Amino acid sequence: MFHYLQLEAAQGYFTGDWSGYNKAWDTISKYAIPSNVEQPGFESGYNFNDCSFYYPEGSLLDYPQKVNRLVKGSKDPLYWSLSSFYNKKTILGIHNLLDVDNWHKYGNMGTVNSRVSKINITGRGPGETIWQRLMIPAWDAFTGKPAFSSLVYKSDMLPKPWTYITSSTGDTNIIKSAYYANKWASEQNMGSEVKSSTSSAGKLGNYLRYSMLDKYMKPIGCNSVDTVSDGASAFHYLISSGYSWGSNVEPNDFAWIKGSDILHQKNQNPLAAYALSSTSNLVTGLSGASLDWNKSIDMQLEFLQWLQSAEGAIAGGCTNSWGYNYKTPPKELSHFYKMTYDVSPGTFDQLSNGSFLSQCRSIVNLAEYYYQTGDERAYSILRKWVDWVKPYVKVDNFESFEIPSQIEWEGMPDTWTGTYTGNSYLHATITSMSSDLEAAAILSRILLTYSYATKKYSYFDADAQDIGEKLLNTLVLSNKDDSGFTNEEQRGDYSRVFDNEIYIPEGWESNNGQGAKLKNGCKYIDTRPALRQDPSWNNLYQAYEAGVSPMFKYHRFSTQCEIALALFAAYIQDSDIPTSTPAYTPTPTLPTQSILPDGDINGDRIVNMADVIILAGCFGLTSGETGFLIECDINRDGAINMKDVIIIANNFGKTNR
Repeated sequence: MFHYLQLEAAQGYFTGDWSGYNKAWDTISKYAIPSNVEQPGFESGYNFNDCSFYYPEGSLLDYPQKVNRLVKGSKDPLYWSLSSFYNKKTILGIHNLLDVDNWHKYGNMGTVNSRVSKINITGRGPGETIWQRLMIPAWDAFTGKPAFSSLVYKSDMLPKPWTYITSSTGDTNIIKSAYYANKWASEQNMGSEVKSSTSSAGKLGNYLRYSMLDKYMKPIGCNSVDTVSDGASAFHYLISSGYSWGSNVEPNDFAWIKGSDILHQKNQNPLAAYALSSTSNLVTGLSGASLDWNKSIDMQLEFLQWLQSAEGAIAGGCTNSWGYNYKTPPKELSHFYKMTYDVSPGTFDQLSNGSFLSQCRSIVNLAEYYYQTGDERAYSILRKWVDWVKPYVKVDNFESFEIPSQIEWEGMPDTWTGTYTGNSYLHATITSMSSDLEAAAILSRILLTYSYATKKYSYFDADAQDIGEKLLNTLVLSNKDDSGFTNEEQRGDYSRVFDNEIYIPEGWESNNGQGAKLKNGCKYIDTRPALRQDPSWNNLYQAYEAGVSPMFKYHRFSTQCEIALALFAAYIQDSDIPTSTPAYTPTPTLPTQSILPDGDINGDRIVNMADVIILAGCFGLTSGETGFLIECDINRDGAINMKDVIIIANNFGKTNR
């Protein structure tokens, strides 16, 4: 959803038309933000002095877990001020998982034929992988069926529950979109056009502070499930994975709110915190809110610095709930403000921080924060991270590229005392490389944003700019087809569609929305029979029968958006930074009718790799320099740069033959 807003904000920047951006907000509000009607029983059932119910986490086979009613919940430090300020007794949040074409057939609020439905995953502890999850309805009250949530926990307090779950990664990027929309519209003297949607983002940000709280709102440094807090001591001020809330479809005077115990580096977004702490129209006037976000900026920067390895990569994170059940952590582990280092928050292995893409997701936010503010603390982290990654970016003559893919971790950071030690006992090793388009797009945006920021605030990192431009050029020019950008992927893991068993306890049986019988022993494909109707099903099935890994080409929406955002960032940041090079003014000529497509440098009436190779040979040159070719300066601005590459990319394959 945040990509939708980001692209519409970019459109507003170029055109001055903010109607698309406002429509995107309206769409998100309509489909993703649960209305009061979708939250029955919450107003009457929520006790902010006893925020939630508790059940222990464990391995997959331990589920469903029994709710422990002897564990008392802590005080919610936010609810009273939020409900009073907005005169709203329900919760405002963006549910993170929408079935946009009702593929799972659950419908919204039990209306099985609805166009869009809110769904959840089972989420049975940190050991449950994507191949072991079931998709279940957020509105879990189907007549004649056991609640799907009874696969996760057993409780007579929630016989027909509804549950909504946010994603702080998505929500903070939505806030970031609002920050940019407000900034750009104001620069166009059109701030009033986005005032309402910006105000909505500020309101969302006030509720997003639930992601700064411990999962059960227990005090930071808690080592016992029986410990309760006064609420204020539950703030860690980092950005967790999100928050959740729920009650019963048939109200029974019980409702709940939870934070999260997953504190991962990839979720941090200091630019969103900056926007909510100091930006006009996003700061709402709610007492304490902007101060909380200002504190969050400091904590996020310290957190990322604490986790920075000796090489420069950022390690996993920390937890306030060791073992996911508030156990006493081993004494030898390091700590961040009484919270314990966790190499892989949210899982029992290194998967959650073994991906290079996880690095990019937080670092791009840090780079944008640095570009907007010039904060030296961000620069210190970025400089070391960028210096670490630059030697691993391999670009081959604008035809192919490789970037890091998987990372292995060894050791741990030193306990945080407020000063970075260099973490000589924490090491990151890149174990594999890939040509992942989404990671490459985000990485190019990091390198370009960082380099342009150094030009504004510090010593210009020309290498970062050069590597970022070459990577983006190659990504765009060597992976484009008629539908967008793609490359071929070999998916050995797809055999799990047929082989992987979905854990369902003995004796539990029901049909899901697609009519599949869920019972002990069923396989992944048994729970999703509609996969057999997919146009690529035969390719998948035949590969499995032959014992080979199938090949697929995807045009993932997120990947297309990240490439578009990288191109957009290259354009606006290059335009934003003044240079000493004067603009080139072409000699006026009589107008003629062009018969060549834009980007056809060699005049053969087709835009193809031959033109790319010519442009690559003089990329970065400006008018007057040796080797400068006016034909490569497609937009005639006196420089051969990313703007010319974008023109070629947009016209690649076009011909006038």
